[in-house]
Amino acid sequence: MSAQNEDPRIKARRSAVEQAKVRRRTLVVGSALCVAVVAFLVYVLLNSSLLETRKLEVSGVTGERGRAVEAAAAVPMGSALAFLDTGAISDRVKELPWIASVSVKTHLPHTVSIELVERNPVAWVRPGSEITITTSTSVTPSSTTRNSSGGPSTSSTTIPTSSTVATSTTTRAPAVQPPRLVDKDGRVLATTAAPPFGIPEIRGVKVPKAGGFISPKSAASTFMALPKALRDQVAVLEVDRVGSVVLLLNTTAGQRPTARVIRIGPADNARSKGAVALAVLNALRSSRQSVTTIDVTVPSTPATS
Repeated sequence: MSAQNEDPRIKARRSAVEQAKVRRRTLVVGSALCVAVVAFLVYVLLNSSLLETRKLEVSGVTGERGRAVEAAAAVPMGSALAFLDTGAISDRVKELPWIASVSVKTHLPHTVSIELVERNPVAWVRPGSEITITTSTSVTPSSTTRNSSGGPSTSSTTIPTSSTVATSTTTRAPAVQPPRLVDKDGRVLATTAAPPFGIPEIRGVKVPKAGGFISPKSAASTFMALPKALRDQVAVLEVDRVGSVVLLLNTTAGQRPTARVIRIGPADNARSKGAVALAVLNALRSSRQSVTTIDVTVPSTPATS
């Protein structure tokens, strides 16, 4: 069939199909252009001064620690709020040793908020250091005269000798340093001006700078394993060279303490040892007796002296 003899209905149908294809292409291209224009406008808006970072809010800490958080966060003021790297800000703040958790959020149009949870100190430690003073004594030359002939002296020879032997003396004296706070994991949190009230001192451990862990760090976990009623009575926890733990209890001036010392022994099984020690303390108080030492190194057979 020639084009001249083509059925008008078929021709109309073909024309309608071609027109529909054109409309679809036009719609697709137009939609893509609209999306691109809208995306560009949104990008320009998000990067404009209308939505820039202008304000930082820190909650959970105040004062000097709040300022430390602001410095560590290093939020780039004036940058686009929508494209702020909150993860990087969080990582920087987490480097502060006394921070347990961090949440960083952005709030349109201009605010960044940082919510913090601090680590709680459970004890304090005092770093030990040494001052070395070296003194030396110099060699003092002297001379003796010896007869060269062995007989009556008409000539003599002078032989140099030393009357003093060189020595070196080293004196070591402890240097008092400010105490440092420790959390339940043995992490050193910060330096404080004076020993804090209400938490004990841990002795016999190596003390690093803030952010490190005391050694052995199990000293802190051993203390936390004790019953709270016993922890509240502890003034000092000492760890000796072989790892045995001794508790020195709080005393009140003018009052005779029920006990002064509790020997825990090896740190293993500290929870049950603490429970036994607390039971012995309570029994002694009930009977109004006092002892110097409670030994629960073997918890099944506690002893007092």
